[in-house]
Amino acid sequence: MVVIGTALQKRLLDAAREHLGAEGERVVRASAEQTLGTPLEQVHYSQLASLLAAAERAAAPVAGRDVAFAIAADLDTLATDADAGLPGRVIGAVGKRLGPSAEPFLVNICGRADLSLDEIERAQLPALAAAVRKEATLLLGEDVAEGVAQAVQEAGDARPPGLVGRIVDIGRAHAGAEGEALLRDLCHQRLEFELNDIPIAGIGPLARAVEHDGPARFGRVRMAAFVVAAQQATASPAGPLRDKIAALTSRQMGPAAPLFLKKATARHGLPWEAVDYEHIMWLAEVIRAESAPIVGKQAADDLAREVRGFLTKP
Repeated sequence: MVVIGTALQKRLLDAAREHLGAEGERVVRASAEQTLGTPLEQVHYSQLASLLAAAERAAAPVAGRDVAFAIAADLDTLATDADAGLPGRVIGAVGKRLGPSAEPFLVNICGRADLSLDEIERAQLPALAAAVRKEATLLLGEDVAEGVAQAVQEAGDARPPGLVGRIVDIGRAHAGAEGEALLRDLCHQRLEFELNDIPIAGIGPLARAVEHDGPARFGRVRMAAFVVAAQQATASPAGPLRDKIAALTSRQMGPAAPLFLKKATARHGLPWEAVDYEHIMWLAEVIRAESAPIVGKQAADDLAREVRGFLTKP
């Protein structure tokens, strides 16, 4: 059996860091030790499929955590920003009924209700609406007072311009189309409203839903990308070297040389496509042993010597 070389180890770990994030290398190394009982440096080529399967099981729950939490954090910031404009929205809503007198009217009522208009929070709107209803009834009559109180309540759900677009941008900035898709799915399936209809009060629950469901979903996507990259990494980029060795072997064995090399290396635990410069000495001995019964000992020795020569050839 042939252990994976340093070049392949680097390609695997590069793929892990690219697709799984900062935890990628740790996941791959831990999978080798816990599942195969050996350090990554001692994993055989024949164990790569088991290694990738183990890494996939281990990484899926954590690989998407950083993306999901980053989206949730940005949503929380957006909710805070949206709430920061709440006093202005309350004044604007009441102003549609009371005109320029809306702000001094609200300031007076907030003062008597032990509230601060500048720092009003969504949870305080019912208390403010009740105070507005009471005060306005005496001044403006019951019907107008009810309308003004209702305007105060509705101001909490009034959305800033472009809110949905900003939410979509957050998802796409961190996870592309999959980020937007997750946000839309969570709104529909978990929160029971469409993203296009999201109220300001729904941003926080959406952030919590992303934290809960996002890691596994993003983890599956990132893990699938890693597995593809890892499988591609198995093939060494030293194709020109393999072509030269195949051409050299063909001089002794004719057109059957490529098939001979594939079978010989596979029989000794290394796919032909994975052969790199670090395997030259090993490959020379494999070719010597496998070709001797076909071309004779002297020809096999000569062929092995010429293969070793690629270590010094440009």
